[in-house]
Amino acid sequence: MTLEEHFTKIAEKEGATLHITNDSVRIGGGARCPDIHYQLYIIYKDRKIRVSNKIGVCEVGSVACRICDSKESLKFELTTRSHFRSLFLGKKNRCKLKAENHNIDSFFKNSLSWKELRKMVNETAFMPMFLGENTEEGFSLITEYHMEFPNKEQVVEPLITFYKEFIDVFG
Repeated sequence: MTLEEHFTKIAEKEGATLHITNDSVRIGGGARCPDIHYQLYIIYKDRKIRVSNKIGVCEVGSVACRICDSKESLKFELTTRSHFRSLFLGKKNRCKLKAENHNIDSFFKNSLSWKELRKMVNETAFMPMFLGENTEEGFSLITEYHMEFPNKEQVVEPLITFYKEFIDVFG
């Protein structure tokens, strides 16, 4: 299934809005490289989850959502080490969580959707970085990841499920 077919299927399933921008970028010598941008907007419990994947010159994805209006500090950062780096560090745990709030720690320990994403991290080259930050508008969650691995479309639905679960707990 192509990435476009996968995004179309998710849009239908979620009742979401899908925008696809198909362009090309000059890369020198008269050559052009396709630059395709998929954007999916999902409304869940009055929150807008934006999923964005770019394919072409750079292959990157992101998911973002303003989770709540609360000023409570839920700030956290979760980073992922590469398989290569983990090999030399001798650590089995490829994910590192820095959280100020114990509820965030507890969420990641108990979250079923995080367990599914973590399995993908351990079995593929999927290396997401999650950033939870407080702004004047409230608390926002942003996830960024490269898409230079096979079956890259497989991470989109688990990420959406993760965001929904996060909204259920903290939204």
